[in-house]
Amino acid sequence: MIVIFAYIGLAMLSAILALVSFVAMVITKAVAARPELAEIDPFALRLTRKMSTFCFYFCTATTVFMVFIGPLIALAFIPDLQN
Repeated sequence: MIVIFAYIGLAMLSAILALVSFVAMVITKAVAARPELAEIDPFALRLTRKMSTFCFYFCTATTVFMVFIGPLIALAFIPDLQN
């Protein structure tokens, strides 16, 4: 039972990380479009933009896998959950 709660918690954590990285991605794209909004190093802005985009896509893919495909795999390979 604790494994199920840990799995749900990990899926929720991945979804929250996807949300946070989406917000960071939107902010960096807005600042890149209008640099007068914030005084920031262009290299740091570019790095932040690439990392937030990567984190968004990675966490979204992880969340989708854990929410939709993970339970099917668990039902197929864990005999205790089949009852």
